[in-house]
Amino acid sequence: MKRIRQQRMVDDLMRIEREWRCERGHSLISDYHAMWGVLERIRIELVDDLNDTDKPASEDGGAV
Repeated sequence: MKRIRQQRMVDDLMRIEREWRCERGHSLISDYHAMWGVLERIRIELVDDLNDTDKPASEDGGAV
């Protein structure tokens, strides 16, 4: 499940990068706000995933 979520985040980042390149120079402010909203969501999910992987298995409910 975590792998699927990580792949979705990578796909989102790649899509944003493509859109950024296509729109650069004539994007509207609202496009930038939307992009930063997606990036912030991805950042939060990645930090959560990193925090989960740093914990020993016994702390996150798994067996040791």
